[in-house]
Amino acid sequence: MDIENDLPFVVLKPLYTNYVFPSKRDQFNMSKFFLIGASYRLSAFVLIVIGAVCHFIYIAKRNVEGLNASEDIVVICAGFEIILLLVIATILHKKWKEFFESILDSSIYGKPDDFDENLKQTNFLGSWLLRYYFLGCIAYALISLLEAGNCSKIKEKYNLRNIACYTFVPIWLPFDITNRFYVVMLFTTQFFLTMKSVEPAAMICYIVYQCTQLFLSHIEALKKHFNEIINAKDIEYRPDGIGYWIRYHNHLLKLGEEFRHLVKVTVGHVVLISALVFGCAETQLINGIKPFGALIFFLGWLAVVLLLCHAGETMMNSFLSVHDAVRDSDWYLCSLSVQKKVLLILLRSQKPICLEAVPLGAMNYSLCVMIIKTSYSYMTILNRSV
Repeated sequence: MDIENDLPFVVLKPLYTNYVFPSKRDQFNMSKFFLIGASYRLSAFVLIVIGAVCHFIYIAKRNVEGLNASEDIVVICAGFEIILLLVIATILHKKWKEFFESILDSSIYGKPDDFDENLKQTNFLGSWLLRYYFLGCIAYALISLLEAGNCSKIKEKYNLRNIACYTFVPIWLPFDITNRFYVVMLFTTQFFLTMKSVEPAAMICYIVYQCTQLFLSHIEALKKHFNEIINAKDIEYRPDGIGYWIRYHNHLLKLGEEFRHLVKVTVGHVVLISALVFGCAETQLINGIKPFGALIFFLGWLAVVLLLCHAGETMMNSFLSVHDAVRDSDWYLCSLSVQKKVLLILLRSQKPICLEAVPLGAMNYSLCVMIIKTSYSYMTILNRSV
């Protein structure tokens, strides 16, 4: 299947258009692809992350009433995490493409009955999620413009230099910008780079959830097929008998291990700073510092964490459910040779495929609860110190 032209995953489109994954046209000139992609990532790092770091240091030294560093911390942590995710995804683009082709390949083991329906539903949800991040960036830009007036008053009152107020996110520059044209250019550039970073990063996290739903379809088909063949008298000799089933199971286990490794390296580190990001966003909401913008950001990041944790829980439970389905069948009525094979299947299916959250363990519902609880602790600390 041609992943780019057929586009079975609609959320892959932002990855091609934002130079995270190379399109078929880009593959003829990979140097150009890497150059454009690197320029986007480097520009975003300088104008968003480094600018926010400088802004944080500047206002921390001045300790000016009315200026809060919580938004700076959010931008620094989230911005760095997003750029890191995009860079890693670009490096691993070949492995991701091979994995997509493998999980969509139905030439050997067929296609589960609900596979297309699952793909359609997750594509529909992904398209709406993509709209949220697109509209969220626009809404955040408008809120930043509306809040810029307060920043200008504080800047004049305390004679603060080199702080640009009419920006998408806070930034400190080594020079003061007064020309309206340059102010507009700075705001537009920050907005453009944010759009080029947020959308593809969110969709990479979403596609992890989407792939787990496809794994779930395969696992359900695997369990259904086992119940069908276990009652057949010719289970050892039929083409789709016990040998076929074991090969199918091993194929899914191998795919699951590949997926686990890709998720661990690409997005496993996202949850590491999520508690701090949530804590800073909550601090903004409580202190009324760009509250609507903080809410938009909080919900967007929360959606990613929930999807990743749900994907991890689904992945773990679906592979463990194979053991339950095999155990509850009438395998003990089969021949001795089949029973021996089933015992090996039962032993192997007790080990699940877990999506790892570096370095916090496995992505699951327990991790999600822990992140939310930890964010409250960060919020308490920030309210007392920032």
